[in-house]
Amino acid sequence: MTVLYEVHTGHTKNVLKGFAKLLAKNTGRRLMFRFSILALILFTLPRALNAPTYGYAICWAFGIFVILIALGRPYLTYWNLLARDTYYRNNTPITITFGHSQFVVDDGNTDTYKYFSIEELYADNDLFYLYVGNGDIFVFEKTSFTTGTADDFYPFMQLSTGKEFKPVNPSIKQRIFNLRQDMKKAELDHDAKVASRKKKKK
Repeated sequence: MTVLYEVHTGHTKNVLKGFAKLLAKNTGRRLMFRFSILALILFTLPRALNAPTYGYAICWAFGIFVILIALGRPYLTYWNLLARDTYYRNNTPITITFGHSQFVVDDGNTDTYKYFSIEELYADNDLFYLYVGNGDIFVFEKTSFTTGTADDFYPFMQLSTGKEFKPVNPSIKQRIFNLRQDMKKAELDHDAKVASRKKKKK
């Protein structure tokens, strides 16, 4: 295989932060929706049960706690990776070489991937992310190229995969907006189910 681009990387703290961001992005919408439903239940339960004042306080405290967990998931994932990732703990070197139709990952074992197996491309200011269909995620810093450059790699990957690079790091403001949208959707779904049950009773 003719090597067009090569990176020497590893699971550094910066790379693990990237993993955490991407995992939160790809699994976040479904979990955020579930967190939104739980928060909505906690916020509305005291009124539904005509609870005393302390009942409101307890439920709202738990509701706010659920929202904070939802917004802080990338950080929780990152800390978990720091504790459990063997590549990080062992400082395992990883070399990724890119040819015309495939790329090879060497982390002590060698695996070859065709470009069509890449489902999504992501990038931020510091990192490239390759999300492969079997669940593998390859994250590496833009400064880790030993052959080729990050500037040239960007259009090369888009041409090779037929996909566009997407941003991976939504702001806190965007995450709060997404959470609000999920809570609204959860409330509408709940109202629709209640209305449906009332119709069936009639």
